[in-house]
Amino acid sequence: MHTYLKLLSLFAGICLPVIVSFCQHHRIPYNFTMFPNYMGHFTQRDAQQELEVYDAVVDVRCYELAALFLCSVFVPKCGPTGQLVRPCRNLCYETKRRCGFFLDVFGLSLPEYLDCQLFPESPDPDVCVGHQEVIDAKIRAQQPVCNTGFQCDTRRCIPADWRCDGHVDCEDQSDELNCEQCAKVPPVLVSASQSMGTTFILLEMFSTFHVTLNKVFRAGMIHCGEKHCMARSHMCDGVEDCPWGQDERNCLRLSERMGDVGRGRLQVFHPEEQNWQSACITHWDSGSFANHICSQMGYLSANISKLIWKGGEKPLFPASSNSSSIFKLYKEKQTTLLKELRACPGGNSYPNIELSCSDYVCGKRRHSYNTRPSARIVGGVESAPGDWPFLAALLGGPEEIFYCAGVLISDQWVLTASHCVGNQSSQSNADGWTIQLGITRRHAHSYFGQKMKVQRVVPHPMYNMGVAHDNDVALFQLKSRVAFHEHLLPVCLPQPNHELAPGTLCTVIGWGKREDKDASEYEPAVNEVQVPVLNRDLCNVWLQHRDLNVTEGMICAGYAEGGKDACQGDSGGPLLCRDRDRWFVGGIVSWGIKCAHPHLPGVYAYVPKYVPWIKHQMALHSNDDRDLRS
Repeated sequence: MHTYLKLLSLFAGICLPVIVSFCQHHRIPYNFTMFPNYMGHFTQRDAQQELEVYDAVVDVRCYELAALFLCSVFVPKCGPTGQLVRPCRNLCYETKRRCGFFLDVFGLSLPEYLDCQLFPESPDPDVCVGHQEVIDAKIRAQQPVCNTGFQCDTRRCIPADWRCDGHVDCEDQSDELNCEQCAKVPPVLVSASQSMGTTFILLEMFSTFHVTLNKVFRAGMIHCGEKHCMARSHMCDGVEDCPWGQDERNCLRLSERMGDVGRGRLQVFHPEEQNWQSACITHWDSGSFANHICSQMGYLSANISKLIWKGGEKPLFPASSNSSSIFKLYKEKQTTLLKELRACPGGNSYPNIELSCSDYVCGKRRHSYNTRPSARIVGGVESAPGDWPFLAALLGGPEEIFYCAGVLISDQWVLTASHCVGNQSSQSNADGWTIQLGITRRHAHSYFGQKMKVQRVVPHPMYNMGVAHDNDVALFQLKSRVAFHEHLLPVCLPQPNHELAPGTLCTVIGWGKREDKDASEYEPAVNEVQVPVLNRDLCNVWLQHRDLNVTEGMICAGYAEGGKDACQGDSGGPLLCRDRDRWFVGGIVSWGIKCAHPHLPGVYAYVPKYVPWIKHQMALHSNDDRDLRS
């Protein structure tokens, strides 16, 4: 046993009532303490001051017993005979395992002599603190109680108002079954298959309607919004049957890659077979076909196209000159491109087409719908699934705890705030991060999402230098490239010389808290709110009595009267601004005083200033394709 711990174990002192507010707030299961403690403090006042710094770790909710462990170290229990009672071994292990990552992020540490192996393990609370609490916490995790929500997938608890709202949030689809609208659809229509086609198409049918009917439609029909129901055979046939056209989305893909560059065999989704199949090329126009297909999938350019026959490659052949040309018929509405690509008439063997597409169009998103008023972002509305395909959730540690946000800027790079990265920026610590993309609802089963591990963390080298919070930008390079689809897309970067004029309305999005209180929870769904860009000089006048400064590397946005703002948990997320039909990231949520208070606007890292640095880092570290967007 370490000498200091041995001395403490032999020391019998005077039991004192616990007066440390941190431990009182977290309702620790003992009332008396003794000093000196494990950290070398001799008074509760000294312990209180240092414990306040560790509150950030508790607030991120990495472990429900983190506060108990910290109190057992900083404000140790005094036993009935005046002896110091140590934390139990398992309490120490679990806290360090779950929260060690965040201790590093916040630049905090515990003495090396606090080795969990040196602590006892006993059900007797006068031998060690936390034994029963650890057991109870494990039971709660295995059998969660869902008092106010809807329980599904055994351990998933979703908000009650997600039940029968048209968005499939449970892996077993139970939240959208027996809902009195198209309730008798066979299970095959909402298969939980993880293949891209099944989830993209079939579940999109459920992702866009609001409960408005009290009518059960016949089996085989899917309600897809505004009293429209359709059969699955109508999906991916080139005709929009649903109000928002969701039946014709994500119907084409390239087999190898769908990122900044697209590459591979052209495939079409077949809803009746629930799989992807090679497109059937019956006619060919080398001039327009490739460009048209690449455009359908979001690319501006077609670089290479070639036909592949089962017997090997053969030269391209032209489209027939008669009236059966698919493009002529497509324009005349007599057929559709998708129908032609799906149908192989007569069962003949037709060639496949290999394509290479480039210049993916950034910043596109579908028209929003079905938004609901919400107290959070603060004063915003809840976004519908898929509304903001650029948003990323930053998850930390082995339990993948949500901590910050970011924004996707290419198929391999996510932009965030340097303060979110903290001290976890070395290459050896990159594995502790997980980036969740393509989600809107954090607690829902992720049909559309992709979880990616991190290859490299790149904080700005001048973060926090000279002026507090200055240069608050950082990059994550993903270990593998993401595949773009309608729920997962890159945002545009602005031009380096772009000026966001005061009064410009931009949108801040995130899962942040409703209010700036410790007890507040991060929101389960993305919320959004529009805020106007403010003049820097005005912001500095408002903040001068706080000894804070909005630099040229920052921009502020909000209202003089408050009421609408980002809040804790939105950090690292984007302030999105619109340029015609495309969105670019104008700012990164950085800091603020309280949330949505009068004359205390939100402050963002000003992205245009950092575009040269961002592009340099991407070019320096990217594995290949250096087609950096702007």
